[in-house]
Amino acid sequence: MTVRLGFQLALFVVASIFLTAAVAKLRHQEAFRESLSAIRSIPTWSIGLVALGVPLAELTAAGLLLVSPRVGAAIALGLLVSFSVVAERLHRLGQKVHCACFGNLGGDRLGRGTVARNLGLSLLCLPLLILRTGWTSESFPLALAGLLIAANLVLLGHAVRELTASTLPSQSEGEARS
Repeated sequence: MTVRLGFQLALFVVASIFLTAAVAKLRHQEAFRESLSAIRSIPTWSIGLVALGVPLAELTAAGLLLVSPRVGAAIALGLLVSFSVVAERLHRLGQKVHCACFGNLGGDRLGRGTVARNLGLSLLCLPLLILRTGWTSESFPLALAGLLIAANLVLLGHAVRELTASTLPSQSEGEARS
């Protein structure tokens, strides 16, 4: 694998993940707000600001990764470190907070798993900060198409989840029939 291809693959992966996380948080604002509310160190008055600010920062990182990879990677790395500090602090305090990092797409708790995932993504950001390998004229449209596909997959997954949830009988209905 050439350095340029590895660079572009890292850009695509990081940008796709940040775009997916941002879109999911915006689509599932209630779940994200509930998760934020469970973090005792976040003042109640700021929950709405944080719930909007985090996905906007993630969208900014994803977009800048396409037009200014170093700046986008720096923002992405800053966000990942911030998220990891919060997750590690919650783990150490024994707080069990549902992870709404990807809206309703994930079901884990914030903690060491979150830190490990963010460490992996941070490692993908490092070459983007160090290397000066830019986009070729052919790779930008492909990456943009990939980001749009990722966003559409998030929306499709959400639609399928809502459809299956509305057509499957609830557990209480199943118990009533037994």
